[in-house]
Amino acid sequence: MKLSRRLLILLAMLGILAWLVVFDKLDSGLFYPSIVEAHQSRDNNTNNAKESSTLLALHSRSGREDFIDAAGFETRDWTPPPQPELSLPPPPPPPPQAPPLPFAYLGKQQHNGKWTVFLTNQERTYIVMEGVVIESAYRIEQITPPILSVTYLPLQQLQTLAIGAAE
Repeated sequence: MKLSRRLLILLAMLGILAWLVVFDKLDSGLFYPSIVEAHQSRDNNTNNAKESSTLLALHSRSGREDFIDAAGFETRDWTPPPQPELSLPPPPPPPPQAPPLPFAYLGKQQHNGKWTVFLTNQERTYIVMEGVVIESAYRIEQITPPILSVTYLPLQQLQTLAIGAAE
């Protein structure tokens, strides 16, 4: 019984297929009427703008015509995309610099061959000699008029302050 039911279904399917082939329903426009109309209009050499636009719409393939070869197979371009221009990395930022000296020169005095310099910073007055550290940020390195050499301690940068000639 099962064999006859399968055989009956197979025969029904073959019958439908034979009917489609014999009556040529695939080319008559039953399934794809726009394609058949476009081919018929091309065969009849009609210059109807609507039908030719339908034909163009069928062939456009979403802008990928250049990837389809003459046989209808899709081709691929395997060349790698162009590499972007290699640019030099940006230059490194400049090294940190010590802020300008916040001191103003008031005067100097020489005693027993050693210089003492009087400096001010806003409302504070400093009396300095070589080796003295001011505000834990500046160290007096050398006093040789007309120059006072000061090291900015956080960056170990040497700065100078004009103190006038030796008198």
